[in-house]
Amino acid sequence: MDSHHSTPRGRIIVVASGKGGVGKSLLSLALADLFELNTLPLDIYQLDDQQRLEKAIGRSVVTLDVHTLKRARREPTVITSVFDPFYRGVEKLPTSNRTLLLDVGATQTGNLIDYADLIDLDEDLIEFGISGTVFIPAVAEPESLRQAVRTIELFSRTLPSLRLVFVENLRDGRMSELSTASQAGEIYIKQLLPLLNDIPYLTMPCIEAGSWRTFEQNHCRILDVGTMSLQDTIAMTGLSRPEAKLARGDVLAFFDLMERELSAILPFGGGDV
Repeated sequence: MDSHHSTPRGRIIVVASGKGGVGKSLLSLALADLFELNTLPLDIYQLDDQQRLEKAIGRSVVTLDVHTLKRARREPTVITSVFDPFYRGVEKLPTSNRTLLLDVGATQTGNLIDYADLIDLDEDLIEFGISGTVFIPAVAEPESLRQAVRTIELFSRTLPSLRLVFVENLRDGRMSELSTASQAGEIYIKQLLPLLNDIPYLTMPCIEAGSWRTFEQNHCRILDVGTMSLQDTIAMTGLSRPEAKLARGDVLAFFDLMERELSAILPFGGGDV
């Protein structure tokens, strides 16, 4: 049957890692901006007490109440009530062509897995006919690699119907260049690489010289950087004219490369996502 005439079905995208500072929020923002750039419908949820996506994108982001989750051990029903908005979003996907993006904070991966296990979410995703992808970013640092291994194992066990995608953030260099004698190199070779045999492997380019930092502090979207005039960029960042040009160019070059990488998994501009 021609897929263009079949019943439209949405999909779910999860961005998760058990370690902070690995580019998870930036990856989620890049995804959100690519969906908007390609005029594709996207519903955004975040399970993160830092609420970076909401600060950048606005009120359209649904923020799950992570603070209430602290009571979950004493009151097991609390976890289902916290995730109710997310589940209602999932229930709408079988009859839509929308995508649901869930950005998971570093300390919240376990709560998502506990919830998915408690209600057997994978069974529902299969019954609803919902496909999905979990992006797992990491940098070349021991704890980040260790948490990437753990995150892959948790999702493989609890949500096996979702496709896992490993994202190597090049901020701290390439993992393949790690010394085999180092702790990070040993974790990468002995623990992570064996898990990546059947998992797509993307690279996340480094934004040169920390050019994104000032824009992030002002809660900018990546698309904002592309439409911002040079004078507005200078006024907002406090950079000199040459520095502002370089910073803006670095961010847009990152976005261009990130679009190429993500298009291998989510064909932006090339059919149904």
